[in-house]
Amino acid sequence: MRVRDVLLRERDVRLPFRFGAVTLTEATEAFARVRVTLKDGRSAWGQAAEMLAPKWFDKDPARSNADNAAAGFATAAEPDWASMREMAS
Repeated sequence: MRVRDVLLRERDVRLPFRFGAVTLTEATEAFARVRVTLKDGRSAWGQAAEMLAPKWFDKDPARSNADNAAAGFATAAEPDWASMREMAS
């Protein structure tokens, strides 16, 4: 499998959402769209989106929302990148 195109975007989401004692009134949504080609020549697009709710998982006040988002992206992407490297070799 080969990754042919990758589109990454962020967009603001203003959908009220309550979790615990907190009501979230705005957040950032990460959006990814990827096109892959298989060894037999077939290709396909896939897409996913995830809301990046501040302080959802990490409650450390010393870390900014940007710190949490960067750490979350790195953690979430690592297994997929490892899998793609294995398929490509």
